[in-house]
Amino acid sequence: MERALSALRNLRNAFAHSAESASLAYQSRSSRLAEIYAEARTNPLWAPRETVLAAQLPSPQGNLDPHLRGYILLITIPVAFLEATAQQLEPFKPPVVMGFSGVMRQRTTW
Repeated sequence: MERALSALRNLRNAFAHSAESASLAYQSRSSRLAEIYAEARTNPLWAPRETVLAAQLPSPQGNLDPHLRGYILLITIPVAFLEATAQQLEPFKPPVVMGFSGVMRQRTTW
């Protein structure tokens, strides 16, 4: 997860600090992304998401650009992990809560 987020951050920074073409197909970006995609393809979430994305009907502009397809797949893996983790978490309930009427203790049900 850390490597995926770091790769996305680096890519974002490359776009933000570049006066060059804003394209995933640009040579310096596409070669770096190829390395990231190779690693991401080993994740068990890649193949099912690739199948779903390939089954999408083309837009009025045509088929999805291969560079954009890879990027979408790369983004969905960390999102899926974050969503799965969030569903497993229990909401944090602090023992005391500060409100306008003062400090109140929460009842615990242990």
